[in-house]
Amino acid sequence: PSSLVEVIVGKATSQETLARVLDYIQQIRKTPIVVRDGYGFYTTRCVEAYIREGVRLLADGVNPVLVENAGMALGMPVGPLTLADEVGIDVLHHIVEFFRTRERGSWADDKHGAGNQIIDRLYAAKRFGRKAGHGFNAYPAGQPRQLDVGPELGVTRAPAQPEVAAVKERLLYAQVVESARCWADGVIDDAREADLGAHLGWAFPSYLGGPLSVIDNLGAAAFVRRSDELVSLYGARFEVPQTLRDAAVQGTRF
Repeated sequence: PSSLVEVIVGKATSQETLARVLDYIQQIRKTPIVVRDGYGFYTTRCVEAYIREGVRLLADGVNPVLVENAGMALGMPVGPLTLADEVGIDVLHHIVEFFRTRERGSWADDKHGAGNQIIDRLYAAKRFGRKAGHGFNAYPAGQPRQLDVGPELGVTRAPAQPEVAAVKERLLYAQVVESARCWADGVIDDAREADLGAHLGWAFPSYLGGPLSVIDNLGAAAFVRRSDELVSLYGARFEVPQTLRDAAVQGTRF
């Protein structure tokens, strides 16, 4: 969204240059947050995590209507599949391929598993989202969008469906864990800016206070324990970074 600008700070950026940049951004009435150089930066990584968990839910056989409704019940303005269409499946496909070259470990292997195949099929079919008139949704002229996710994308619906609360939790934790990874990677180090960037950058639900506030409100130790349970239930993509485990042991708050 146009209200937020990420100011990318590399090792050579002087404080004087940074001050001038921040002053200019405020003059044009945008809200800056300072992030360090890194792949995808902050907001793109977390938005991608929300979308990708939505796609993974499809791969796990969850009804796409439930996926979308759970995203909105969480407090997001749109469900993850509709957001994918808004971003553009061609753009998302490029981001996914780029992230795959940068992300390593069991969590990354899990994250880039079944969901990538669905994105690949959409891309191959040139179903690039709303701009192309077809993506996860169909966009018939003069009518509301309609979810269109079926066997042609390699998606089959499981006979038993999860509760809305379980789907909401997966969509929430995907974003919060990625925010914690950004913090552990040094991409962002100010919790207030991380939370502000979440609100303005991808409309993270304001009632939750921001992704790092979610961890503080639960307590880092409790968040890590639940993330470990989600790893057992759903896969290694919910693994938290070691830096957060260390913070949990020390009782650190953001």
